[in-house]
Amino acid sequence: MGGMFVTMFVRECPDLPCTALLEDDEWKPVYMIAKNEAPPETPLSLGGFTVMVPSLEGYLNRKCDGPPVNF
Repeated sequence: MGGMFVTMFVRECPDLPCTALLEDDEWKPVYMIAKNEAPPETPLSLGGFTVMVPSLEGYLNRKCDGPPVNF
């Protein structure tokens, strides 16, 4: 899937579950690494997942930071 498509899809539909783009075996390991706990039964929203991925590289998600540039 193209990066620009994913970026625009996430920005337009942030409340959809992340399983709209990802399988369970793709998002659950990321959750486990980022949160250091077992993933929830219900998938994260696309918006929540989109913030979680950059947080692995130091994105702090502060009010003044703005949204992550790329997904």
